[in-house]
Amino acid sequence: MLSRRGRILLLVVVTICAGFIVLVRFTSVARLEAVTLNGVAVSNPWTDLGFKPGLDIVQQPLEELTDSLIAVDTIFKVSALRQWPHEVKISINEFETCAWLVDSLAGDFYGVDPLGRILPAARTAATADLPVLTGITTRGMYRLAADPRLSIVLPRIVKVRAGNPLIFPLLSEIDFSNTDYLTLSFSGMPYRVRVSADLFEEHFNNFVRFTSGFDANLATSILLDMRYPSMIVSTDTLTPDTTQTEEEEEE
Repeated sequence: MLSRRGRILLLVVVTICAGFIVLVRFTSVARLEAVTLNGVAVSNPWTDLGFKPGLDIVQQPLEELTDSLIAVDTIFKVSALRQWPHEVKISINEFETCAWLVDSLAGDFYGVDPLGRILPAARTAATADLPVLTGITTRGMYRLAADPRLSIVLPRIVKVRAGNPLIFPLLSEIDFSNTDYLTLSFSGMPYRVRVSADLFEEHFNNFVRFTSGFDANLATSILLDMRYPSMIVSTDTLTPDTTQTEEEEEE
């Protein structure tokens, strides 16, 4: 049995806990007044996120909220923390689709993030101009695709997209079928462009400079090969068994 001192201590603890519960539940001392999402204030958390008006931060259904957010295909991690006395801070990590991908075996259509992770194909206005990657096999949803070159090329696709807002939306396909090079296709252009995976950004930017800065006659070209130093090799439809070279001038 508890000693007299122990019973008094227990009574004090129970009284403090009861007082705290009364203070939180029946006063405004812990009413929810602010919600932030990744550090940005949410103007209307009641309708936007499902918080309950008038409830203190202890009673707010944070578990239900995090379950509803994690169910969104593009979100893979959610945390919700109570910041006493009036605030809830929510952090989410989202998958970022940087390209589309068609599985070379099954023909299924996916999104892919900068790490090469396979995502559901959720088209939005922000992803409308992304190219389709072909010649790649997948290993299942949210797993890395089979081609190791993706980890090199995808971060460079993100950089190229940011630096070439006029040309990049025309990039319709990147073909990974050949292990030695990638083949790019552009909407409205009769020729394809061959680049190296490890120099994707450099070769893409060289192509942009060449087509925008030089008055080259490409009317009969079907392929531009950007992989040679100081030279662009053009395969011509009129002479399919030979190539002509275009020297790239120094800027």
